[in-house]
Amino acid sequence: GIACDDQGTWAEMIFALEGPDGCGKTTLYRRLKQLLTFDNMKFVNWGPFDRDLWEQIGKLEQRDIALFSSMYDRASTYICDRFAVVTGPVYAQVYNRPIPAYRGPWEPGGLVVCYLRVPQEIALQRMSDRGDMGVIAERHAQIHQAYERWTQGLPTHLYQTHILDGTRPIDALVVDFQRI
Repeated sequence: GIACDDQGTWAEMIFALEGPDGCGKTTLYRRLKQLLTFDNMKFVNWGPFDRDLWEQIGKLEQRDIALFSSMYDRASTYICDRFAVVTGPVYAQVYNRPIPAYRGPWEPGGLVVCYLRVPQEIALQRMSDRGDMGVIAERHAQIHQAYERWTQGLPTHLYQTHILDGTRPIDALVVDFQRI
């Protein structure tokens, strides 16, 4: 696959783990971080934004992309728990913000979106199990639908999209990711 060849060499790209809350992004990210310890492998966790920052989220995303772009090294492989190039447009649809079009030095073709697809009921149950039924849960159906629309409408000359079954056990997801 493009992520890892038969010799264990990793592609020099950005792999963005995406999907609504509860789909398994952070779980997969953490497992990959434990397993993949190569010199050119970098892990980026953007972390959640506190609710009091939501009014400024567009500016924060712009800052994050500018910072990432200035530090981006084409010789490295990045695995990101979310990436504003994807989450910005998705959440903008849900929260009626202007839809950003973030660009960066990784284009064309250097961004691989790994969308973890999971039924909404399972995602909500996972969020409930971890006590994370905050404000995002109120709009989870809209976020889920926005991700589905976004993955279908991606410009394929800029991004590659791979849909992973987020209901599979974590070790199976790791194998699926390595086969991308």
